[in-house]
Amino acid sequence: MKVRVRFEKKGVLKYIGHLDMMRYFQKAISRANLPIAYSEGFNPHQIMSFGNPLGLGMTSSAEYMDIELLEEIPSLEGINRLNNEMVQGIKILSFRYLPDKAKNAMSATWASSYKIELNDKIKVAIGDMSDISQSIDEFMSQKECIITKKTKKSTRDIDILPLIYEFKYEEKYFYIKCSSSSGDNIKPEVIMNEFFKYLGYKFELDRVNLYIERLDIYTRIDNNLISLDDIGVDR
Repeated sequence: MKVRVRFEKKGVLKYIGHLDMMRYFQKAISRANLPIAYSEGFNPHQIMSFGNPLGLGMTSSAEYMDIELLEEIPSLEGINRLNNEMVQGIKILSFRYLPDKAKNAMSATWASSYKIELNDKIKVAIGDMSDISQSIDEFMSQKECIITKKTKKSTRDIDILPLIYEFKYEEKYFYIKCSSSSGDNIKPEVIMNEFFKYLGYKFELDRVNLYIERLDIYTRIDNNLISLDDIGVDR
């Protein structure tokens, strides 16, 4: 039976990479004595997979791990067992059973949402931000916004505007929901850079001068974006 575990990754753990997180959870699951299934063969390993890797330096309220269990345990018990083995900065938020034919978190991913704050140095450089919401509307109303996207195999020009599903500013935070599927994906810091370039600023934004938190990951069902957390059920 398949289970989707949602957890948050905060604090100094934002500097821990994806592979280290995988190894950490393998050990934590063993210590929690979960009835996890193992693969067959000469080198059996826990049947588990993770959602889209989180960029180094980002925090998250929505990391997803899919595991396969040999027997059912109550969702609350699964949460408590795992939380008892977690270090500061990681907290298990849900433990939900998936339909048998559900895609794993990685292949089901269509979009992600983020909360972004500028650091103090950039805020000083920008100054008055009272018209930022209007500027976002104007940016999104452009005919196109072309960037050159480089991959390991190729370089191509893409229009990022169709890949941005939500872009707004409230109080001191920017909120972005954008494509993160395997076919078309865009990083939130790229959107922020293009927006401020549109406004005429020359600085370069990255994960040093941006505080980025991933809020959730979504799949697409009947043209609607649904949280990966809503695919499963508690038992």
